[in-house]
Amino acid sequence: MIKSRNLKISTIVPVYNNQSTIKRVTQVLLNCHFLEKIVIIDDHSQDLSLKILKRFSHKKLQLISLPFNHGKGAAIEKTLDSIKSQAVMIVDADLSKLKREHLINLKNSFIKSSADMVIAARKGKFQFKPIDYLSGERIFFKKNIQSVRPLFKKVNNGFEQIVNFAHRNKKVKLIYSHNIGHILKLNRYKNKEIYKIPLSYAKEGWDLLKTAFLIKFQSRL
Repeated sequence: MIKSRNLKISTIVPVYNNQSTIKRVTQVLLNCHFLEKIVIIDDHSQDLSLKILKRFSHKKLQLISLPFNHGKGAAIEKTLDSIKSQAVMIVDADLSKLKREHLINLKNSFIKSSADMVIAARKGKFQFKPIDYLSGERIFFKKNIQSVRPLFKKVNNGFEQIVNFAHRNKKVKLIYSHNIGHILKLNRYKNKEIYKIPLSYAKEGWDLLKTAFLIKFQSRL
């Protein structure tokens, strides 16, 4: 598919307890002039994320605050109707070293390639492609995920799996972002909350298994 350099792109940023990184992520996005709209959705954070976000005011920025926690998939689904651009870029809120160049590279890789979706995995010491394809940073055509939107409402950490499922018969390109500063769970909890780490990983694992089941069921329809 040949894409126009004037392709309109908007971004969605799901936020949940990202007070240490959301200011930087928002500043970087506001400096990306190629973005038509920036939609940041706070999924009922319990920290200072929403307070930090309310300090920003820009004509391209739309802030949505949910009254209770929906989970990543359902939160993103709620924003899609406010996006009129052909292409949607998803950016996670936990990137402490995100730079404008990371997002320009993602955008350019999409425009210059024939791919229907480009995923920007985080470059680390160890790479495992099945995990790399679950990276949160990605860009795709909004029309290509319309058929799976009902599934977004049923998952939390399975959002990326469902988007990948929607592109199972389409061309997907994987690139790598270096030194993007993804905050590991080990660094998100204070010493007295260290017990939450295994619980968090267990919940994510359950979400991935549940999403795999939903996708398998959907593929039989």
